[in-house]
Amino acid sequence: MLFRNINKRYVHKNNLDPADCDKLLYSMDLSVNLKTAEGSPKANEITAKWTFRNTWDPEVTMPAVLPFVFLPRPRNGSYNINPDKAELKWTPARNAITHNIYFGRTNKPEFIKNQRDNFFKAGKLESKTKYYWRIDEVTDTDTLRGPLWNFTTE
Repeated sequence: MLFRNINKRYVHKNNLDPADCDKLLYSMDLSVNLKTAEGSPKANEITAKWTFRNTWDPEVTMPAVLPFVFLPRPRNGSYNINPDKAELKWTPARNAITHNIYFGRTNKPEFIKNQRDNFFKAGKLESKTKYYWRIDEVTDTDTLRGPLWNFTTE
């Protein structure tokens, strides 16, 4: 509401027609512009790299600075993932030494293996299937349980 009031004051202060205020607000609404602008991206094309105008991709270059696993790829809730090329990636916790990988078709995925790399090639998957995965970070002193993520194949 504050946004709308500020713009109405702007319209009034600059002796503009108040009837144009809603048109001004509509044109300033990013979601409207993204849906109607020629060449605008689809929702699944909007990534962190897109946000930074392709000058930086935090999903690839983000250092392990947080105390937990983050930035899952594919993103949580993703759909239309190629079942022949599914690869899980994540940004590890800052003190992680290894990663326990859990993967499967239920919301309690089974333990697959422990490894040092922060990616896992899932192999050939079934089409139109929802998969769940979790990464637990193993440190010198503890194992930090990660969140449950999921994606659906095309």
